[in-house]
Amino acid sequence: MSKICLLDKTYHSFDKTTEELLKILLVESKEKIGCGDQFQYKGKFYTVESSRPKEDIAVCREFKYEDKTDYCNEGEITCPYCGLPKMDSWECGESEEREICDVCGSIFSWEREVEVTYYSKPIQKNELKELTPQGQEVSHE
Repeated sequence: MSKICLLDKTYHSFDKTTEELLKILLVESKEKIGCGDQFQYKGKFYTVESSRPKEDIAVCREFKYEDKTDYCNEGEITCPYCGLPKMDSWECGESEEREICDVCGSIFSWEREVEVTYYSKPIQKNELKELTPQGQEVSHE
């Protein structure tokens, strides 16, 4: 049996006492739920962020879960199922055939597209000399 507590986006479980967590109890489940697990309850989707095994409490947050085809032009690697970004994307290589989402547990692939843009700014304009003809000028008509 697990007591599953739901946090909103502004709180962390380490900020809460057991009594405070039990005030935000979502449901008591027959299944044992632990850190890293995902589940569905009353049509909504949740991921367990932390747990207190001695007290049999699992602390979770809600996430959106849908089928999308692709995410493109994102600043981070983004799960196409729950839409949440991987915060350390810059540490990843060029591509990955199998990435497991930390939030919803789904498997997806990604690849990095790199675009290079150059920017220039003036520093000092070159002073060009005016030529003075030494004799007859040549006509180019």
